[in-house]
Amino acid sequence: MTGEIKDMILTIATIGLFLVTLNVFGQNSGINTTDPKATLNIEPSNKITPTGEDGVLIPTVNNLPLEGIVTGQLIFLKDNAVLEDQFYYWDGVEWLPFVSNTEMGLNENAYVATGVGYTGTGLSRTLNFSELEAFDPTGFSVTGNAFTVGRTGKYLLIFNNNVKRSGGTTPISQANFLYSILKNGVTISSPDMTVTSSVPNELPSATSSALSGIVDLNQGDVLTATILKSNESPNSYQAYGVNSITLLFLHD
Repeated sequence: MTGEIKDMILTIATIGLFLVTLNVFGQNSGINTTDPKATLNIEPSNKITPTGEDGVLIPTVNNLPLEGIVTGQLIFLKDNAVLEDQFYYWDGVEWLPFVSNTEMGLNENAYVATGVGYTGTGLSRTLNFSELEAFDPTGFSVTGNAFTVGRTGKYLLIFNNNVKRSGGTTPISQANFLYSILKNGVTISSPDMTVTSSVPNELPSATSSALSGIVDLNQGDVLTATILKSNESPNSYQAYGVNSITLLFLHD
């Protein structure tokens, strides 16, 4: 075989390999399917009765790499001395867990303001709020018994409070209370964010109140809550338990 023929065969083989490579990388690829519907389409051995070998096995490591290569890179961390066993992804700066077990009990769209007691000594008082619980509290805050909204949207607002009467004149009468949720200093009227409750004419006595409704809130809106006792002397009632306003973000 002459050198020219060998060169021609080598050229044809090279072109053929190049075309095959183009065909492989230019089409969708499938595992357990001859008709892939995506860049990589993996089908189970049997959709009705799959086996333990079905699925994708992500690289499992005992320690996180110092850094990732590409944002979105995925690994599974297992048997680490400090961190939880779970999936971690590289966000371009650090490895982050998909979900932390310590955070799973708190909805990522929930913002909860809590506090204890009232401010004031008259018939009308302000409910105290001092703590904020949230998966991501960015923009939200609780200061001076006021709950500042950090995200514009539609929310389910849920309010809870308990009040008790430990003293009063004799004979005592039924005590009536009006709770109001205010936005920027004005009672929310649509929907009606007020609720009434009462305690019987006996000592000691107590009542619990709750209200909820769908409200539109803007970033920067300030929520407060008040309680108004409509009769008897002002010093005969007090809060007990925890005051709470919960905001559940629904949509923009």
